Amino acid sequence: MSGSSIGEKNGMIYATETLNFRQGQGGARWTMYTRANEPGSGWDTSDAPNSWYGAGAISMSGPNNYVTVGATSATNVMPVAEMPKVPGRDNTEGKKPNIWYSLNGKIRAVNVPKITKEKPTPPVAPTEPQAPTYEEEKPLEPAPVVPTYEKSQLHQLRLQINRSRQNRKSQHMRQRNHRSQHQ
Repeated sequence: MSGSSIGEKNGMIYATETLNFRQGQGGARWTMYTRANEPGSGWDTSDAPNSWYGAGAISMSGPNNYVTVGATSATNVMPVAEMPKVPGRDNTEGKKPNIWYSLNGKIRAVNVPKITKEKPTPPVAPTEPQAPTYEEEKPLEPAPVVPTYEKSQLHQLRLQINRSRQNRKSQHMRQRNHRSQHQ
């Protein structure tokens, strides 16, 4: 957990960031037990706002899970060269192992977003189809009139159409004759 003194190293979870329980010694950010003159002290209680400092996290899944809990000297877990130095103390001799732990599902981290199931949007009933509406056809104003021709005008139009057809025929014949002469 970000900011926690607990970490994972070589398959073990332990206080990788501090070897002491007192603020300012061996890398400790706060004193483990409550001290009136030290803000942030007393993190080692379940109701402390900064209890995350002494918490680690593991992930378990599947039908069968197990955790092995043990105690050993800090010198057996970490090389002396990597250990934080506590002034006025012998940092090379083995420390008495002590262990306290609880395994639970409480998330100690702060400002963790709460994950909740969202209620799905309920289905909406389909709208009933409506019969189409049509505009009523209205007569055009003014209504179109079929053209009328006098007999002489009709006769003239027919003559023009016939002449046009004859001209096209004779032009076609001339082109055919011309081609046959040049072959």
